[in-house]
Amino acid sequence: MINLEVNSVNIFLNLLLSVLSRLVPKKRNLVLFGAGRGEVYKGNPKYIFEHIISKHGRFNEFWITGNKIIYHKLKKVNKPVLYKYSLKGFIAVLRAQFIIIDFSVKDFSYMGTLPGRFNIIQTWHGIALKHIGLDEYENHKSILKKSLIKSVYACIKKYFQTLEYKKYKFIIAASETEAINIEKAFNTDKIRITGFPRNDTLFEQYDKELLPVKLKEAKTIILYAPTFRDNGFNKAPFSESFLVQLDEYLVKNRSIMLIKKHPHDKSLTVTEYQNIIDVSLQYDDIQQLLCFTDILVTDYSSVFFDFVLTGKPVIFYSYDYEYYLSQCRGMYYDYYETLPGPFAKDESQLMNLVISCKKWSVSKDYRQRYNEFTERFHKYRDNCSTARFISELEALQRS
Repeated sequence: MINLEVNSVNIFLNLLLSVLSRLVPKKRNLVLFGAGRGEVYKGNPKYIFEHIISKHGRFNEFWITGNKIIYHKLKKVNKPVLYKYSLKGFIAVLRAQFIIIDFSVKDFSYMGTLPGRFNIIQTWHGIALKHIGLDEYENHKSILKKSLIKSVYACIKKYFQTLEYKKYKFIIAASETEAINIEKAFNTDKIRITGFPRNDTLFEQYDKELLPVKLKEAKTIILYAPTFRDNGFNKAPFSESFLVQLDEYLVKNRSIMLIKKHPHDKSLTVTEYQNIIDVSLQYDDIQQLLCFTDILVTDYSSVFFDFVLTGKPVIFYSYDYEYYLSQCRGMYYDYYETLPGPFAKDESQLMNLVISCKKWSVSKDYRQRYNEFTERFHKYRDNCSTARFISELEALQRS
């Protein structure tokens, strides 16, 4: 049931914010950070925020959130944080010189659209394999034609998205290849190729002593990280018999498979296996998992773009590829031609690739495809993306 009282408050606050934003002056050096519709503490904004905090005095920075749990967690460790439903939070949004996000204006505002005067920097939440931004509508045209209501809603949403994108002072990218898609998807040429700040952590030595005992003692840690399906329908990726077989193999070989579901994915539930563990609730920030993962298994999620910076193997599990393309979302690249592989189209192929990983992952042909792919999608392969972003932010501040 829709909470009309809460929605009314959000509508009122958003309208007030929009009107006052044209009157209230911005405060130099005040920078706000938000992510994931204001509900999480992760992504590029998190890692930029953490870096700036460590360099005291450069900016007057705050994390802004509508999640009280996040607010109290950050407050407890003395990090500058604001609750957006407080007077201080509301005023900070009005006065911020820059607001840094990774999804949309809802990372800091009260609704999904926000007319007004705001200086937004979009760091996005992944290199796009699937259509994003305005390009999403191209893929859904045939579906939208069947429903007048959906078509009208899509037109309205697209209109407000276009207005939002005009507020972006710049958008970051990892390569020229990615920048081409961003320019089209966001209808802008304000793109800065800095690399993704969150990936700096992939170049740092991870202390495995910090892991729980079971993970610390595992010979191999496999991470299964799928994307969501736009239409809400999720075909289960694994059968029960396959999970039983896989679990037996993992136990025998002192290995573990972690499952990190997308927040919108409800297709997979695992509770009764020894070495297959769902960590979706324990690890909100997937970057923390990538640091100690040995093998990544994914479908069409953009997480593999980040993971290839580690040089470790990826298995692409495309069990519903045709369905995904026709019913969910289009892609910028030919999946089987562009990605380095290997590909598993069913459970049997996936099991074989897991078992033989040590062999195929060091083959000359695989390493060549892998390295060429990494170079194409990452201009920089170092731990300096945050520093490059801050240089761009300071240049914008001076302009």
